[in-house]
Amino acid sequence: MPVNKGTVQVAERSAGGSAAPMGDARASEKPARIVERAYKLRLTRNDPKATAASIASFLELVDPGVVFIVTGGMRFSGRGELASLLHEAGQDWHDCRFDLAGLYPAADGRILALGCILAASYSDRPAARIPFANVWTVCEGLVRQVEAFEDRATAENATGIKARFRAETA
Repeated sequence: MPVNKGTVQVAERSAGGSAAPMGDARASEKPARIVERAYKLRLTRNDPKATAASIASFLELVDPGVVFIVTGGMRFSGRGELASLLHEAGQDWHDCRFDLAGLYPAADGRILALGCILAASYSDRPAARIPFANVWTVCEGLVRQVEAFEDRATAENATGIKARFRAETA
């Protein structure tokens, strides 16, 4: 069951089609909790229904105009492009999930997320561990932007988080 326009529309209706209103429970949810929920995403080639449901749940967490910037600067904009990217990844991997090691709050609703992608290309092969360092921007209860960095140091510099930790421990 591929992710299609209907999947994106369901997510848009669930998220209100725009930033969550102030009275919406999602607007009061802490950014770190939203990012933690996003990392529940799981893509399984042999279970397209579960993959489509997982992608739909993920899309409910993102703003309709979300921007996803992968390492190297390639940008994906909007729920539709993000849904297509995730669907293609679901076709590429037998199983793909995330092992979240830590979340570190930065300024302006940004969160530094560190961990590993666990991805197996075939059922008889062990999962590869691919480290990630992503910076998420959450506003009014929805993910507005995700930036993927090559390593932790680059992500820390982008968020100013390393300097903040030094100042707090001094």
